[in-house]
Amino acid sequence: MASRSNLDHLFIASVTEGLPSTRTGGGDPKTRPIEDRIGHGQGLKAEFETATEAFRDARAMLANEELMAVGVVITIEAAPSDHPLRLDSLEQWSCHRRPANRRPWWMLLAVTTNEQQAERAAVWIADGQFDRFLKLFDEYVAENSRPSKKHPEGRPKHEALIANMAAIRRSVARDLWTSPGDPPSAVTWLELVLRGGNDSVAFLRRVAGVLDLQIAAETLEFGDRTIVWCRASWSSIERLVLTRVDLTEIRRPSRVDSVLDLDTGEQDDYVAELRSRLVTPSADSSVAVCILDTGILSAHQPPRAVHRPGRCPHRRCGWNRGCCGARHPRGRPRGLWGSTEPVRRGGARRDRALP
Repeated sequence: MASRSNLDHLFIASVTEGLPSTRTGGGDPKTRPIEDRIGHGQGLKAEFETATEAFRDARAMLANEELMAVGVVITIEAAPSDHPLRLDSLEQWSCHRRPANRRPWWMLLAVTTNEQQAERAAVWIADGQFDRFLKLFDEYVAENSRPSKKHPEGRPKHEALIANMAAIRRSVARDLWTSPGDPPSAVTWLELVLRGGNDSVAFLRRVAGVLDLQIAAETLEFGDRTIVWCRASWSSIERLVLTRVDLTEIRRPSRVDSVLDLDTGEQDDYVAELRSRLVTPSADSSVAVCILDTGILSAHQPPRAVHRPGRCPHRRCGWNRGCCGARHPRGRPRGLWGSTEPVRRGGARRDRALP
């Protein structure tokens, strides 16, 4: 390949890595053929009833009704084949015109794979909605969908959801573990992902005193999810699943030195969350805080005026010999406070000024 001298601003920091895909693409998941429709549906219904009863018995051991969960968590396992679960059907909310009045009937918490690479979904179901969920199995056994040219007699209702289910059981904390390998057995720091905002964190801190948990002071929010660090034994985490804490995921803490150490998807989440918190200054304000991009080669004149004499503004040396005698992989943005008028007069239209 011919060299491109005009691409000196590009720096390849690492090579790519191939990862296997755990789901099939190309539209809706394939439906697993079931020979005994009645036996399959009734068997899953019985497993669901056993799983919910086992979860309710376990949460009753907390002996504190204020801490008990207001629903149950079950684990639905897919068959070890190319027939993944229909995940969009494992999320159902009440119907209200006002979004604030909507309440979840059942929600998908986490999706992992077992040793046979079959999907395993942890689903929370609200108290009072068990009969509604059981109705899915009854309709699968006894009712058909509307006839079509391809299926003149119709297909079993909810077939795409129920046919791909292999087993249903009570969920444990291990089903919410999404990091590679087994969870630690000793007391250590773990990363908990909660659904909801400050209310979920406040309730977690309240539960911490009862279950002997140590909760970090700082939290991180992404939309309707909040990340909290917790130091606890795995036995305490097992009991935490039985409480009202809206726990959706458990994993090892993510320790990174820079956002650049994260993968592209996580970087996008950080940027989107930061952008949602940015406030544009009013038009009559002559003072603002800006981040000025000097460019990789520091060729933009207005920002160069804020650099200290003899001090390189770059993060580390190793790329550009024209700046300070070394080479630099990337420039470091500068945070400034003051009037933006001198910068605008200096021709900053060539630079990026981010509020």
